[in-house]
Amino acid sequence: MSETQPTMAWIDALAGTVSATGHNCEYLTAASAQWAQLQWSGEGSGHADRTIDLAERLRVLTGQDERAIATCLAAASREDLLQWALVLCRRHHQSVRDPSAPGDSSHSGSRCLAAVGSDHGGGILGRMASGRADARSPQWPLVPGFAHVPLASLAERINDSVAMVLLSPIDVHNMMQAISHEQLVAIGDACNRHRACLVIDHSQIPPHGGGRFWAHDAIAPVAVDAVIMSAGLTGGTEGGLLTLSEPLAEHVPTLSSRDSDPPTCSWVSTLAAATLDQWIEHSWCDVELDELATELAGRLARRECVRDLHVSGRTIGIELDIPAAHWVRCAADQQLGVATAGEFAVAMQPPLILRSDDIASLCARVDQVFDWIELEEHEATTSAPKPEIVAAEVSAAEVSAAEVSAAEVSAAEDSGPADSPAETADDSEYDVGGNDSLDDALDEDLAEESRRDDDYHAPAMPADPEIQS
Repeated sequence: MSETQPTMAWIDALAGTVSATGHNCEYLTAASAQWAQLQWSGEGSGHADRTIDLAERLRVLTGQDERAIATCLAAASREDLLQWALVLCRRHHQSVRDPSAPGDSSHSGSRCLAAVGSDHGGGILGRMASGRADARSPQWPLVPGFAHVPLASLAERINDSVAMVLLSPIDVHNMMQAISHEQLVAIGDACNRHRACLVIDHSQIPPHGGGRFWAHDAIAPVAVDAVIMSAGLTGGTEGGLLTLSEPLAEHVPTLSSRDSDPPTCSWVSTLAAATLDQWIEHSWCDVELDELATELAGRLARRECVRDLHVSGRTIGIELDIPAAHWVRCAADQQLGVATAGEFAVAMQPPLILRSDDIASLCARVDQVFDWIELEEHEATTSAPKPEIVAAEVSAAEVSAAEVSAAEVSAAEDSGPADSPAETADDSEYDVGGNDSLDDALDEDLAEESRRDDDYHAPAMPADPEIQS
């Protein structure tokens, strides 16, 4: 059953990665048009002024001070953001090391830790930083100093040789499960003790809501040195922002003069600034999140194939006991856009701003997908022959064959042996038993034949001596 429903409107349950309002981003459209007009007229403002504005906006939204968010860099790709974070963390680590340690040119003592199974982008550096071996080609060069540790034991592996701990608050490949409060606090404490920089990767996690702007702040209040942001800020484009604490911001002037394309960076800054202005103007940080989670949990509780529901803001993972790829295909047939979050889980990241009727429509569409899958399973079950029916048919065939065999045996017993001479003579149309003259002639012929045969085979007699002489 793969029929589509063209009459239904498409619902993108991942539109939260575009913006807080989904695909309806009039403020992003206006900001893009204004940026383009300024660029064409040659009146575009400098990149530095925009980064300062972004940092101030983020301090308002997060409640952080200038030491926690000293500056904010904009880049055209997640790969550039990760590269800047790595370079700055290593330079900071070299600056706080023992003066007797090797010089700044050596990174052998500046290790970077990431969690096993993490995903930090599709570029070369992002894939090497990710804890997913299936995303890396054996031919790629290894990035020195990267180590991947299970999340449960990551805090124990942090020591003085670690320059950066790269962490995502939600595992997008493991049922969208968030890091626990205890794990995040332990990692933050270990970074503080060993002066390692904690970098939180929000590139695939939109701003949170429910009283918090960042997802990690909703989990536990820990001090972080850098935050990578992309999803939900720039209209779904690849670019994003990198916030830096004061210790890392001091090393920004030492970065290479090679920059990304300035117009692209200024465009990303323009989109991010427009988004942050909306968050401040409409107080989106205070948007309540319980209505969708409650409604969805109530509907999924009736489904036997649902194992669990993982909710972190508008980031939702539905754990299933059926293959996630099949659920995603059925959802597409029902005009619902979702993604896989592991082999047996699907992910949804709907917009932050949802009306009650939007929530009802989304939950109803999810119900419709489950109904569709259950109908498929029912049809597959009813169309296949039942085991008991197959067994009954086999038994009936065996009984019929046995009856035929018994009938054949009975008929053979009634007719007698087929090769009996007596039966053959009786059944013949010629009567050979009642002609006495024929029998007498036959006896004489047989006797004559026997005599000739005896004469022919008689043993040789000794020769007469008189005749021989």
